Amino acid sequence: MINRLVIGVFFGLVILALTISVLLRIVLPVFRFPNPGGPYQIGTLTYHWVDAGRQEIFSADPNARRELMVQILYPAKTSSSRVRAPYVHDADALAQALAQLKNLPPFIFGQLKYVTTNAVPE
Repeated sequence: MINRLVIGVFFGLVILALTISVLLRIVLPVFRFPNPGGPYQIGTLTYHWVDAGRQEIFSADPNARRELMVQILYPAKTSSSRVRAPYVHDADALAQALAQLKNLPPFIFGQLKYVTTNAVPE
């Protein structure tokens, strides 16, 4: 009797978990960018520059320095089978910040780490 109850509860939880995972994928889909037109693919380079000579005025940390993220997109001849660049490089940090900003749970923005662009890194 108890074994049947345990097995029934186990299968019920498995079905509930599968249902929730399918519903989350429908409610919070991972979006895709349209494919680029033209004869070339897209290449991208990302740089993180730190100016050691300038203090960051928007930080309480006296040792913080000015930082700049630069992304360059350019026409490239590549194969379509190469790995695509992520839309957001530090998606977990962005998800945490957006969740705090909007007072929502972080998992709502968790799909950002799965979004890729049409650009090929380097």
